[in-house]
Amino acid sequence: MQQLTHEISRQRQAEMRGAAARPGRARQQNANPLEIVIRHAEDCDRAALRRLAALDGIDFVPGSWLVADADGRLTAALHLDDGKVIADPFTPTTAVRRVLELWAAQLTGRPGGLRRRLRLA
Repeated sequence: MQQLTHEISRQRQAEMRGAAARPGRARQQNANPLEIVIRHAEDCDRAALRRLAALDGIDFVPGSWLVADADGRLTAALHLDDGKVIADPFTPTTAVRRVLELWAAQLTGRPGGLRRRLRLA
């Protein structure tokens, strides 16, 4: 598992270095807003969820997941049973995590997401 995590991290770092070497392209990508879709995970998302868990250093737990799909790539996911969040550590996901928590609070009826929002205000 550690070797897989290391290999995935190494590949992601190489991708990020390549993007940084092309500043014109990076600026162009940032000019367009990122489209994020929040949805329930499907069976076909299992490999991507395992990849996220490996990147985040967490064991994958099967069950019902809410995922954030950014331009066709899963960047974060929230386990609806226990509220555990996994995310790509190489992508800024603070806001996405918060959105997942709010959606989960609405879906499950648990008021935990609302309390945290009120503290930040």
